[in-house]
Amino acid sequence: MGFLPDWADTFITNVSREFDANNNIKFSRPVKRGTVLRVEKDELITPCYYHFGIYAGEGKVIHFSRGEVRKDELDVFLEDTGMFNSDIDIMYFDPEYSSKYTLEKSYRRAKSKLGERDYQLLKNNCEHFAVWCRTGKAVSAQAFGSKSNHYGALNLPGIISFFNNELGMDVSRSVSIDDFD
Repeated sequence: MGFLPDWADTFITNVSREFDANNNIKFSRPVKRGTVLRVEKDELITPCYYHFGIYAGEGKVIHFSRGEVRKDELDVFLEDTGMFNSDIDIMYFDPEYSSKYTLEKSYRRAKSKLGERDYQLLKNNCEHFAVWCRTGKAVSAQAFGSKSNHYGALNLPGIISFFNNELGMDVSRSVSIDDFD
């Protein structure tokens, strides 16, 4: 494709083509195991923050929830997202930070932490965990860019994450629960 960066060529090449009811080309990509997922939570106690996890395949997510790293069905991961926040964000990282860990390696790193506890809101939360699995760096933009020695969170999601984005993390696309295998 020439005019696009190298990562974009790979990204577009991996897109599968399908056709909708009107025979128009519709692009879809399966969500791959090891992908960092993000949903916006809207709980009564802690409103408006992002929750992160690693897609484990077969409709399951490994995430730091209820005080431990656990593997749950997608619908559990989506609890408390509110009726207007049902999209699941697929997160992109600058290749400088993510090229060391393939999606499969990210999945294996997440799986290796199942059952681990030691949740700390500002030092070891769901974002620290998911970002560590994908990049090797335990950082939470929501927790004011705090770094952790390990891998919920306070949030004014758009503002805090925008100003504390150390790893080139951004949303590559948003999907619904129907887009998972």
